[in-house]
Amino acid sequence: MRALNKKAIRNLSLSSDKPKISREDLGKFFKFHLAAALATGVDFSVFYILFYFSDLSAEVCTFTGASVGAVLNYSLSSTFVFRNHGYNTARTATRYAVVAIGSAFLNSLCVGLLIRSHFFYPAATRPLASLLVSLFYNFPLHRWFVFR
Repeated sequence: MRALNKKAIRNLSLSSDKPKISREDLGKFFKFHLAAALATGVDFSVFYILFYFSDLSAEVCTFTGASVGAVLNYSLSSTFVFRNHGYNTARTATRYAVVAIGSAFLNSLCVGLLIRSHFFYPAATRPLASLLVSLFYNFPLHRWFVFR
């Protein structure tokens, strides 16, 4: 179990159960979401371009878009959001890659299943699949495996 650092201990208020949010933490929060939004935009753009202008399957388009988005997201997170984060970069990058490959595979699988079910228009399946995978796979693994 990782020991709490002094800064994290200082940010906790003894008079209240609520942790204090520093300006630095607030800045990271917004930077994190900005990086995620940019990566998602690239992911979806690659998907839609490939889906509508190539003969590739929806699954291949999804996997490609998710992979490109993951590379951008990790690059932005490690250089812009969590600079000097103190984690072993090689270990974090390896764990991130493992989770990203699994995420791209699950997104592809969800898109394929949703399209084949005929309940969803192909263009609508990508955001839905991304949301499902993000909630039930990406967040838990990033929280407890990649950046633990």
